[in-house]
Amino acid sequence: MINAALERDTNNRMFEKEVRKFGEIIKGNADLLAKLETTSDASNFISTYIAMAAQEGIHFTAADMKIVVQEQKTGQDWLIPKVVLMMVRERF
Repeated sequence: MINAALERDTNNRMFEKEVRKFGEIIKGNADLLAKLETTSDASNFISTYIAMAAQEGIHFTAADMKIVVQEQKTGQDWLIPKVVLMMVRERF
């Protein structure tokens, strides 16, 4: 039963792998972080984050990103780097 639940969650949340992958890229890239820092609100932050990921060949949706942000704000999951979390706290 637990294995079935884990498999279901993994299949339903395929975006997590992609978000983590981009998190590894962005946390070591001052230019991407600076661009993200210029965003002024939650909507712009999400669209910029998604667009920058897409330029790296990594894809997830705005709905996926909203799940990530909400979970990260409540400490449920850690998919984006701490430096990005600080920006999230300022905008959401």
